[in-house]
Amino acid sequence: MADFIKTEVCFEDDNNVGLSVSKLEMKNTDEEDSEGVMVSIDDRSLSKMELIAAAKDASDAFYLYLDDKHEEAMTMIKTKAEPCNIYHAVCLGAMYSFKALLTFDPVFIVDALEVLKKALDTCNSRRRKYTLTNNAITKLIFTPKYDEYTEEEIHAELCYAECLMLQTGLMCIHDTSVLSLIRGGFKVRKGHQIYKECQQILELRTWNDENLRGHYESGVNMGIGTFNLCLSAIPEIGRAHV
Repeated sequence: MADFIKTEVCFEDDNNVGLSVSKLEMKNTDEEDSEGVMVSIDDRSLSKMELIAAAKDASDAFYLYLDDKHEEAMTMIKTKAEPCNIYHAVCLGAMYSFKALLTFDPVFIVDALEVLKKALDTCNSRRRKYTLTNNAITKLIFTPKYDEYTEEEIHAELCYAECLMLQTGLMCIHDTSVLSLIRGGFKVRKGHQIYKECQQILELRTWNDENLRGHYESGVNMGIGTFNLCLSAIPEIGRAHV
């Protein structure tokens, strides 16, 4: 059913299904994702309170998931993800990833990769955009002014790194070819570099909200700790090239 509505977009895919910006336009109001859940992208930035609420939603849902209440956790995060945001996206991606990793079912792995791809698109759309004064080259010379980053931008960096690491692990399981492993190595390196920048943000940024800082610090420590734990399992001859 087509109608003029104010669209809110949360996920993107290659077919541009459900893509829009916050404006009135003609679109199909019955579009669903592969799991039958309505998806949308909100083009505006989330406020501090919305980020705290989203982080709590994700935390509560994940506790349910770890308590072996998988369906209840999935339902909880899907019903709350409207409009969708970075924490809802990364939580849903993590749930699908753990389901795939625990079962090694090819169907679940493909589903998880699709959800993670959408989550990466969501997080990437909210990361700090590169400019003439803020790019990879200038970061090598000058320390970025992290206080100028919005709360959503710094949390989007962290969520993007988490999704990238999960996606890389699943890709290496799904496709064991040499090319896939090489691509996976580059993705792991990129994710680790983002985690190191997130650690810089944690140390150099002036934090006005300890609640958000707590969520951010736990995410950074978990990411870097997990990377070091996985790296320790690699034989020393291979570790030297990472």
